[in-house]
Amino acid sequence: MLHRLAKQLIAERAALTLPEVTVEYGGKHHRVRPAMTIHPEGAALEPGLDGLRPDILVTIAKRPLLVEIAVTHFCGPEKVALIQARRLAAVEINLSQIARDTPPDTLEHIILHTAPRRWLWNRLADAAMVAMRVEAARRTHSRDEALERVGCTLAEAAAAPTVEPGDPRLAWAVEATRDAGLSGAVGIAVAGDGCFAVAREIWQSRLVGRHVLGGIPLDERTVAASLYPVMRGGFAGPRPGGIAWRVITGRFPALRPPPDVVLDYVRLLGLMGLLVRDPGGLWRPGRAAVVARDRGQAAAARRVGHSKALGSPRGATRG
Repeated sequence: MLHRLAKQLIAERAALTLPEVTVEYGGKHHRVRPAMTIHPEGAALEPGLDGLRPDILVTIAKRPLLVEIAVTHFCGPEKVALIQARRLAAVEINLSQIARDTPPDTLEHIILHTAPRRWLWNRLADAAMVAMRVEAARRTHSRDEALERVGCTLAEAAAAPTVEPGDPRLAWAVEATRDAGLSGAVGIAVAGDGCFAVAREIWQSRLVGRHVLGGIPLDERTVAASLYPVMRGGFAGPRPGGIAWRVITGRFPALRPPPDVVLDYVRLLGLMGLLVRDPGGLWRPGRAAVVARDRGQAAAARRVGHSKALGSPRGATRG
């Protein structure tokens, strides 16, 4: 009875509210047209349309509109596919939740205006979907071009020869590492370490000098920041060229985020016993670091003593 009443109301050319036209593609929601109320120019109940029989066929601005009434049964996928294949404007009104004791006046308003309704096919939505797909393809192509450009630039920089550092503290770190007998702990190849403009021995000695010999606790989340001055241009930021590192690495596996490169090296120092990770997540000097530190201090003391001896006046006698 509800199904029959709804068809009768719409067939009498009563004002009918159509749902808004929206499109969703690629996670983006686009509103094409708001909901609107129409006044049909004509209506026919259950007309035969070459294998397709809608509940009602109304005419609006000389265009056909199929109206389906869903009370206990909704349009199945085959019927919806046929409607879409023929590009017929069609809307389905959902009356399944209406209480059977609803007053007649209220019932009429619900059927014509407020009951949930959806488009089965709409030419504006179809055109908007095509436009969104074209735009998405254009953006994908543009992103691919940008990614290729950024990746090639970084790869070219990573393959460039290393340079001598201008900071004297880096030279001191290399010397201190050698004094401590840790030459074997630096100069180690780490995947992706082309992000550094200086030789491996230099940037690794910087870390060893600060955190192994210097005793400064190392936070693996921020340690790479201390090496930014010796990174090649473009590598220091989290989004080189505006592209996230995970995307760059996905296309160019040899290019890795500097923090990941540094963390791999820190873990190697951990395997050597030079650093140990405390319960709070910080890396601190291990037992091997204490031995190396004592060795380095002794070597430095001998060097200072030797320098003083060389600096004494020749032939000087005690007074």
